[in-house]
Amino acid sequence: MHELKLIQLYCYICEEYNQFLRWNVQRFSKNNFEGQISDEEILTIYLFCLCYEEKYKIKSMHQHIEKYWHSWFPNLPAYQTFNHRINRLAAAFTYLTQRLTQAFYLPADCLTIVLGDSMPILTCSHKRSGKVATPLTNKAYCATKNMHYYGVKLHTLALKRAHTLPFPCFLAITPASVHDLTALRSVLEKSYAHMSVLDKAYCDKELQQHMLAKGNTLLTPMKEKKGMPLIR
Repeated sequence: MHELKLIQLYCYICEEYNQFLRWNVQRFSKNNFEGQISDEEILTIYLFCLCYEEKYKIKSMHQHIEKYWHSWFPNLPAYQTFNHRINRLAAAFTYLTQRLTQAFYLPADCLTIVLGDSMPILTCSHKRSGKVATPLTNKAYCATKNMHYYGVKLHTLALKRAHTLPFPCFLAITPASVHDLTALRSVLEKSYAHMSVLDKAYCDKELQQHMLAKGNTLLTPMKEKKGMPLIR
């Protein structure tokens, strides 16, 4: 079964690469030649190990392919080159994610109610100097977890479903310091849901009025004013 899944995945990647992905991959001169393995094979290895072999680290992926699937990828380069090639394909992964998201069908039981939230993704302690994805990461404070951290923030909007998990309709990653409202304001303004349920970070009269004009009711908890007793 794994062999069939690998073949299907490779055929899908080749089709997507030839039609769309190749225009989103940075080209290099022949002086930077790094072996015979193709971009399509690199993408296939990464997604196959991630989805079917439960390998989540680049080094584990490389070791697994080298040990069990080397006959399928005889031009597999050394780990350092493999890791570098994957990093170079970052733009292709971004576009491929968009393509896969667009291909998802909308479940019939989805309600026109949007649920939203964000969560911190830590790359290191706030006491240290971050070295991972430095153009994207920075320092921030997470009130929910009562901690300072260095990293990024994942923002999610999903459609409510009955008796099961919501269906994701929007995902975004921003630097940790970007406010939740700033990250999702433009998306919420264009939303045509009947109701949006979000936390206190999205309390904004202007946004609420803009959404209401489109028939979208924004529901958020009331912000407590300093010095005022709590309302129970």
